[in-house]
Amino acid sequence: MKKLILVLLLAVVTSGSAWAQKGMMGIGGNLGMTAAFDQGGVGIGGAAKFQYNISDFFRIEPSVAYYAPLKKDDGTFYLAVLANAHFFMLSPRSVRPYVFAGVGYLGYDTYIPSSGPAEYSSKYEDDNGFGIDGGLGLDCRLSHSLSLQVEVGVLKGFADVDCFGAKANIGLCYNF
Repeated sequence: MKKLILVLLLAVVTSGSAWAQKGMMGIGGNLGMTAAFDQGGVGIGGAAKFQYNISDFFRIEPSVAYYAPLKKDDGTFYLAVLANAHFFMLSPRSVRPYVFAGVGYLGYDTYIPSSGPAEYSSKYEDDNGFGIDGGLGLDCRLSHSLSLQVEVGVLKGFADVDCFGAKANIGLCYNF
């Protein structure tokens, strides 16, 4: 009887810490906000993402995000296609902090006000190019197959007009 209780206790303990282990995948989405410091604009939007746990401590996450400016005359990031790597600071458990860094394509609008006659109205100029991404996150397991993720980070675009900004996301991911 003691052996059975010990086996059951070990099974419960190990199953509770087995979330987000090597080979687990997930799909999900984020709601977020971005701010381009250089352009003085704020955008809100969403992202679609895929996650794959390479090990208990490393995860890769390609994602596509679209943001719309809050005000008509704001210049801000509008598109981010990124491949991020996440490094978890703790072994698998219900709540785990992580750091992330990534590279990809960033698109952002620069708002150019008109200084001439009315026929030369203000416009947006698209700047696109290579960008980097980095920050901190928190992965909270709601169940074995569902997790809540919160992230804050920075974006740096390298294009015709360099741009630097920040982002904040909250999202859900279905894990399988």
